[in-house]
Amino acid sequence: MDPRFNPAASTKFPLHRPELLENLQRGEAALTKAMAPNAKAFGRGAKIIEEGEPHCYVYWLRTGWVARTRQLPDERNQIIAVFLPGDFFGVKSIFLARQPDALEALSAVTVEFLDHRQVLKLSRDDPDIAARLWWQVCEDQRRLHTWVAGLGRGNAEERIAAMALDFRVRLRRAGFAGESFRLPMTQQQMADYLGLTIVHVNRVLKRLRDTDAISVSKGRMMIRNIQAVEQLARAIQDVFDRNAVRLD
Repeated sequence: MDPRFNPAASTKFPLHRPELLENLQRGEAALTKAMAPNAKAFGRGAKIIEEGEPHCYVYWLRTGWVARTRQLPDERNQIIAVFLPGDFFGVKSIFLARQPDALEALSAVTVEFLDHRQVLKLSRDDPDIAARLWWQVCEDQRRLHTWVAGLGRGNAEERIAAMALDFRVRLRRAGFAGESFRLPMTQQQMADYLGLTIVHVNRVLKRLRDTDAISVSKGRMMIRNIQAVEQLARAIQDVFDRNAVRLD
């Protein structure tokens, strides 16, 4: 399903200032319309943006999952953020001539895009487009702050629970998830995102499966006991994410 045409799109921004909802919806519609002629597909594992390299485009993610990643000199990898359908990414291209991180396709993806100069011009001409881009930056920052708290203070169960709920809520709002959802991340990629070893991730996922809280099988994740998972995640969630599960 294309989230641009999702009839439930009005739920996409429920936790932010309600008086801006129509502006955000108009801005998204206008910007994606401008991007629509420029569509491109990337295969799983493709680098959409290379770390440290110049890049000129801002993207809207139509389908698939994309990760912001940073590789350390000894080849350890950290997944900093995960973008899901309906997100804009590469917004930093408007401001930064070189990109501090890589953007990698976690699954096969389709994107639409515009040159950063066109995006800047559109945002100058249309305040709704500017508001939608600002919202994306603020939302990315909010999620990043929550994740920093989780990486710094959360235990493994709390991190996995928070990750599962975040993906579920965001995918359901975009019209892509029901009782379960596709999880196109290997256990190594989950470990890179969670700041854990792959052995630890495997052990905790088994424990959560044995308690019938979360199961992962054949590339799909299912939250079987929403109350138990919510209780685990609550310690490291912010006030928006705590409410999002109940409103979802």
